[in-house]
Amino acid sequence: MIFISVRPRLAPEGFLSAEYIVDYNHEIYSIGGYRSAQFSFISNEIDASRWARDGLAAKVVAKNEFGEKVWEGFVNSITITSGRSTMEIGPVLDISNIVAVTYSTPSYEGLNISYQKKTAYKENSLSVERYGKMTKMVSGGERSDEDALAYRDKFLLDSSYPMVIDTSVEQNENIQTTISVDCAGYTRLLERTVYNYTLDKNKQSLVNKINTVLDRVFFEGGRSINKNATGMVDGWEDGDRDAWSVITSGIESSGMETETRKIVAGVYDGKFVLDFADIETDMYTMDSVSGKIYRGGNKVRNSTLRPGMFMKSRNVSGNSAYYVESTSYSLTGDTVSTNKVKRSVQSVFKKVYGTF
Repeated sequence: MIFISVRPRLAPEGFLSAEYIVDYNHEIYSIGGYRSAQFSFISNEIDASRWARDGLAAKVVAKNEFGEKVWEGFVNSITITSGRSTMEIGPVLDISNIVAVTYSTPSYEGLNISYQKKTAYKENSLSVERYGKMTKMVSGGERSDEDALAYRDKFLLDSSYPMVIDTSVEQNENIQTTISVDCAGYTRLLERTVYNYTLDKNKQSLVNKINTVLDRVFFEGGRSINKNATGMVDGWEDGDRDAWSVITSGIESSGMETETRKIVAGVYDGKFVLDFADIETDMYTMDSVSGKIYRGGNKVRNSTLRPGMFMKSRNVSGNSAYYVESTSYSLTGDTVSTNKVKRSVQSVFKKVYGTF
């Protein structure tokens, strides 16, 4: 069983109702943390109206029947279905409430000269308060300074609030209402924050780089960052990249990963985590007959299985193991699997060799 609590960002009434869960699944990445989750439940007209009003960006915590947290994030989009009527709201991650424009000035008459420029950022503070910061650097093409500002303001006006598609039709009363919710992990918010750092061009350690990124984008959660992440990476950033891309490229270029030691990074349980998975200490074992997974002799419940661990068979002799990059859990059948991740063309299981 899965129990879900949903706490709106601003609503004074407290938690939203999410009982009678009929479907649930989630994904977790070793580089990315809690990635996504989806659930649906039977509801009623009163609760559905509250979800439509207050549900977007609400904090979501999923626990199993033993009270163990299995996933955490926020509501990205909502679909409310009642008979032949459907209302779709969101996604939050498509909102842009802090906007700037890059553009080139028109060429001077008779001269082939143009300048690349950026406007200042402009913010819709009401949208930021309700949904969180969603930054967008928009390409404006060739424009005058005045036109670029007008283009920015129009883009901000059009994108500060979520899309709502309502296909309501008249129908009989007492029709069952179902709410389907798509959720995103808090790491995804780093994808919606632009990061630049041009104070100096010196190299800096990965741990300092990540702390600098989190400081400058005003990351609101806690931190659990391994101080041994001392691989050197570029400090200079002027490409208007999102903060998560900056972090992941730093991890890739730090040179700190080996076949038997991997980096784990992302937002877990309200904290940004950066740590190492070591083949000597961070190991699952799987019973190839029953499919059950263990750690240190204790069975791991399918709903709590996380990536960022190595895995080997309990039934096969030898010293081969695999690194788990992602896990996918489904309430249907209480099943867990490891899959390919979209960011990689390689298998989720990377075969490595070590001494056990």
